[in-house]
Amino acid sequence: MKNTKHIKNTPHYVFLRLVPPVIVWGGLEKLMLQWFERIDYTQCRATLVIATGGGDIYSKYIKSKNLPVDVIEFPFRVNFKYTENFFGRFVKTLQLLKKLKPDQVVFFQGSFSDFDLSHVLAAFFTAKGNVYMHENLGAPEPLVKSSKKYFKLISGVGLWWHAERYFNPWRARFCKKIFVVSSEIKDRMVKLWHYPAHKVDVLYHGVDIKVFCPSSEVKQTMRQRMGIPASDLVIIAAARLSQEKCLDRAIDAFDELCRQHSHLHLLIAGTGPYEERLKILAAGKPSKNKIKFLGQVSNVDELYQMSDIYVLSSDNEGLSLAFLEALASGLVCVATRCTGTTEVIDDGTNGFLVDKSTKEVLNGLRKALGLSEQERQAMSHNAVRFVHERFEIKRNIGQALSVLGIPARSKI
Repeated sequence: MKNTKHIKNTPHYVFLRLVPPVIVWGGLEKLMLQWFERIDYTQCRATLVIATGGGDIYSKYIKSKNLPVDVIEFPFRVNFKYTENFFGRFVKTLQLLKKLKPDQVVFFQGSFSDFDLSHVLAAFFTAKGNVYMHENLGAPEPLVKSSKKYFKLISGVGLWWHAERYFNPWRARFCKKIFVVSSEIKDRMVKLWHYPAHKVDVLYHGVDIKVFCPSSEVKQTMRQRMGIPASDLVIIAAARLSQEKCLDRAIDAFDELCRQHSHLHLLIAGTGPYEERLKILAAGKPSKNKIKFLGQVSNVDELYQMSDIYVLSSDNEGLSLAFLEALASGLVCVATRCTGTTEVIDDGTNGFLVDKSTKEVLNGLRKALGLSEQERQAMSHNAVRFVHERFEIKRNIGQALSVLGIPARSKI
């Protein structure tokens, strides 16, 4: 595809992303790539500004898709901490964006506090108000106000709390829209942080239903390749291996299941900061030989197609893309009651919802194992149909780009 970055008078869209301390390819990264794949670069150009250290991994995936997206590293934070005061951050971000001359700026937030008001103000002035923010994770509860006492008598005013409580909502005032990936995230934004409801829109992300779909042929081939008998049952979890994903629950629950079922396997796909401690946990289990860590994989669709059950054990989500892909692949999904899962799963119809604990994840997996073949097929069918109706990628990503006014390719 021809790079359009030197063509004059084409709109310039700038996307900003703050990567986590340990950089891995996760759901938000896949979502961003889905957007970039569907932009019509004959009519515009795009730049991704990524925190220092994240350029290589993003460039790798963008180049693999032959996309003319420029990737620029910028020191938003060092070791995930701001290195400048508010004014310093504003000035540095303003200087960067003045050089890029964006017609529109989109902030991709992996968590609620990735970008603060200083960044949004800089974008507001350089893009003439054409600023949008995308929220991928549920907004947290506001911190409880506290302040130290001076001379053990006089209470401080707790300025940090006022800054946190009031400056974050002010970001919405300088954004045209805040896009969120589930209705529950919108509710939390409005109720907990007083975002104007008219500025918060739900834009569901999408699943490529041609790629993520059931396949008995792939199931047979993959199982032969991995030495897993056709009659055995495979449970899979695909996620960034981080604290909030709580994959220790899945490992503990699986080990308990193996006491009664010898024909089970657990596959864990992904990498992250908790990888080593999860491996140590699994190595100490009697079921250790049935647990496989696959690392970062490029064939997650085939792994879903060879599996039977998907487990999402998280404490916090926005709306897990891996979870939706597993549903589209026809897996029986067991998911904790997180943001997003509760508006996707009709408990007992297209999956199972459980509370956030090892005990409840175990109970959910037992329910999945207890399904008859007819019941499993019915649940699989309901899951696939639901994703087709609500989360088809071309429709949903096309809608997102349309709302932003970004030209989309007619074919991909």
